[in-house]
Amino acid sequence: HSNCTIEFRSGKNGEDLEGEAIDGGYCLDEAAKMSEQVYNSAKTTVTVTQAPIIVFSTPRGKNWFFKKCMEAKEEMLWELSKNRTPTKIFMTAPATVNPAVKPETVAEMRRSLPDRLARQYIDAEFVDDGSIFLGYRDCYFTDRLELTAAHQIWTDEASAGNAVVVGVDWAKSEDYTVFIALEVGTKKVVGFQRFNRERYTEAVRRLVRFCDRWQVITVYHDKTGVGSAIDDQLSFTKLSYHGVIFTNSSKSQMINDLMTGFELKNIRIPYWPTLDQELESYEVSQTAAGSFVYSAPSGMHDDCVSALMLCYSAYLHHGKSESLDLFYLEDLKNLDFQPSDNELFYL
Repeated sequence: HSNCTIEFRSGKNGEDLEGEAIDGGYCLDEAAKMSEQVYNSAKTTVTVTQAPIIVFSTPRGKNWFFKKCMEAKEEMLWELSKNRTPTKIFMTAPATVNPAVKPETVAEMRRSLPDRLARQYIDAEFVDDGSIFLGYRDCYFTDRLELTAAHQIWTDEASAGNAVVVGVDWAKSEDYTVFIALEVGTKKVVGFQRFNRERYTEAVRRLVRFCDRWQVITVYHDKTGVGSAIDDQLSFTKLSYHGVIFTNSSKSQMINDLMTGFELKNIRIPYWPTLDQELESYEVSQTAAGSFVYSAPSGMHDDCVSALMLCYSAYLHHGKSESLDLFYLEDLKNLDFQPSDNELFYL
């Protein structure tokens, strides 16, 4: 239509979609990530204008978007059964029907994604929980930590001197530097620190002071984008470290490991609101080439999640072996010898 105007507005606040200036319909893109208030505001406006509203999204759990889809589906089927034109229409469009997505791309996506996420992102199915990380709130072992400042630090004093592995995500531009320490004996996160607007030299000094509380087995740090600059500075410390460059494949593997850790309750974390928000909002997006990218939504941070992934990866590669005590057949000659749960025998 030659007299058509298209406006783009944020779906963050529902009130932004209301007002006399709105005289047309709405297309709500990625609606499952919006609050229900956004839909209600749009619905209120089109009730007056009598304009259509189109709501589409990748499924994200069984939230308000799921309920509205099921209501539309039920009404559509009822009207069609009576040979009437429905006023609501529900459709699904899995990736397999998209002619722009090659079958081999879909096959690779199924191999790289857990089944629950594959059904959600490829088959457009509604699953019980749309979050990437399931059950992480069941892994809390502290009360809510009331930390609101930009610089946040917390340690479990009872863990002082114990063996830990550490994950580090360095700040890039407006991001945050985050350190997370995981005690290998208990698989608990026993310390973290989060800050920004510091030079790498000062950030490394803070890391050394952070690690002084424990026996650090190794430090896994994200060197993506910073190259060997951090490695060069870490080489002047006594820390054992390993730089990780995030690729789509390596990041997917670490995310899958952390997902499994939460689902099996193989890791315990403090109730840290900043981490809680990042875990809840973490998502998968699809590139034009059909591959999946894990990250925080636009405008949000995922530094804490990245540090936790690195920390848990360090535990899986180093912490398990370091937490085992070795005994030999000769030890069994001592009748008073009582092995503990984490002792490994060689015969």
